[in-house]
This record gives sequence, C-alpha cells and structure tokens, in this order.
Amino acid sequence: MEQGLPGKVASDRPKPNSSVVVSDISFMQADTDGDKVLDAVEICHNSKVCILRGRTNEHIVYSEPNWIGVRILDVQDTDGRDGAEVILQALDGEGNLLCLCVVHDANRTIATYQDTGWKSIAVHVVEDTDGLAGKELVLLVKDPQGALGCVCVVHDRNGDIYSYQDSGWSSVKSLRLEDTDGRPGTELVLEIQNVGDTLHCVCVIHDATQQVTKYSNSSWIDGRVVLLTDTDGHAGNDIVLEYRSSFGSGIDVIHDRDGTVRTYTFRGELPSIERVGPSPHRQGNDLCVLVEQDELVVLTEHNQAPVPVESCDLRQNQPSTTSTDATGQRSSSSV
Repeated sequence: MEQGLPGKVASDRPKPNSSVVVSDISFMQADTDGDKVLDAVEICHNSKVCILRGRTNEHIVYSEPNWIGVRILDVQDTDGRDGAEVILQALDGEGNLLCLCVVHDANRTIATYQDTGWKSIAVHVVEDTDGLAGKELVLLVKDPQGALGCVCVVHDRNGDIYSYQDSGWSSVKSLRLEDTDGRPGTELVLEIQNVGDTLHCVCVIHDATQQVTKYSNSSWIDGRVVLLTDTDGHAGNDIVLEYRSSFGSGIDVIHDRDGTVRTYTFRGELPSIERVGPSPHRQGNDLCVLVEQDELVVLTEHNQAPVPVESCDLRQNQPSTTSTDATGQRSSSSV
C-alpha cells in the first residue's frame, strides 16, 4: 500500500485543442436559480444555453464569443448553494473543446475549466467526492501524446481542480465510485494498467483528503475488481479482486478503511464468486466461491483460510470433512 498527493491545476490556462465524450442533453427542467420552482434549460442558437425562469418567465442566455457549439452534460448542484448548475462543454468551429464550463444561474456567472495538458477528456461522473456541499466533476484526461494524463476532479464550489496521476499509470481499465473508508466523501476505485496492459494496481483516490492509496502485488499477471461489499462489518465497503498470478489464482479482499489486504490463493483457474450474503458468525458479508474441481468454499473474516462447504446457503452451511488452506491445498479433518 502506498500513498501520494495530487497536483493542483489552475483553471485559467489557455484553451486546449480537445474533444470530450459526453451524453448530450438538449432540454431539461431543473431549479437553477434556487427559488424552488422548475426552470427550463435548453440549447439555443447552437452555441448558447438558454434558461426560462419558471417563476418570472424571464429568458436568460449564457454564451461566450468564441463558443461555436455547446453540449449540455448534466444539471446538478456543484457548488452547494441554492440552485442547480448547468455543466457543459463549449466547442470551437472544428468541434474541438474550448472548455468545460459550469453555468451558475443563481448568480448569473460562468465558471471555466481548461488546461493546456488536456488533449482530450471524458466526463466520467458527477458525484460528491469530498464530503462537502456540492458535487464534483470526475474527468479522465489524456495528454497531447494520447497517454493517460490524469484522473482530474473539479471542485466547482471553490474552483479547484485536483489532478491524480502516477508514472506507472498507462490506462484506466475501470473506475467505480464507492465509500471504501467509512468517512465523508465517495472514493474513486481504479483498476490501473501499465504499458504492458497488465494490472498495475488497484488505486483508491480519497479526494476528501487528496490522497491516493495504491494496492499492488508483483505476482499479479492480470485481475479485475468484481465486487464492492462490506465483508468485515466496519464502515466502508471492501474491494474484492480476482487475479491470476504465476502461482495460480486468488482473491484479494482489500480493506481500504485501514489499508489491509486479506489474500486467498488457489491452484488452477480463476475462482468464481457464486453468492454474497450475511455472515452467520459476525457482521459483514461472506463470499461463497467455486474453485477448482467444482469445490465450494466460503471466504469469511471469521476464518483465515477458505472453509469448504456443501452449498452456497450461507445461513445454514456447515463445513465439509475436508479443509482448504490459504494456498488451496486440501487435507482431511474432522468436523
């Protein structure tokens, strides 16, 4: 487990030559001025955002002289104050990104976010990542060479952008949002690949504290996060990773709350999680897993080693007459 700090990116850099992956919204209704009455939000004249106030019927137009095209991404509360903000991308005449912009209709201003290092961006999600009022914008950014530049989080409440990156990060295979530490703010759970397209790390961005926690193992050949669930009964969901290694296969249960990892290794192909359910012994969920030779075992915080069972009825299972240790070796035992 390793931790690092992000860089902080200014939001007033020159315009990049970029494109962005978005879901277009041409019209929607939301309370954008904070008066508890729905307002109509739409694209007008191709390059402008128009808002018709529901209470007063006032028609307000937002635009900048260099905007040739506009795409609305979402309408969400990004600053924690009354009224939802309009999140958009503004384009030049060739369809390149001029900025990621946020219209604050309550005070009739536009916040602009851009950086010369942004060759292309994908707005992944709008979510509360720091535990403070207002939702953040989570971006995947590529640099001018087309490589992963950063996972960037825009804090529209105060105008900050935090850039999370590492020299070993080549690409993001998956990005999930989940509370993994039980503290305010949602964490970003990343599967990061290296230049060889193998699993580099499971990295967790704690945006509330601007920390990155890295979980890696030199024996991993490949792997994937298959589940986020509470396995230990403590606050925050745990990260369940299936992986292949030079020694066989395994499952890692990552407890990001305290930075510990519980590892179960098996011979043969990847195990398959068949069922997840409440543990009969303690708080948290147990995992019922199908391993080689069609054997079922239960992974539980109650036992250090996998427990062989007859079925995946987690409430009624009794151990079978064989046991499987943490390396997948079987031995006879009495029940």
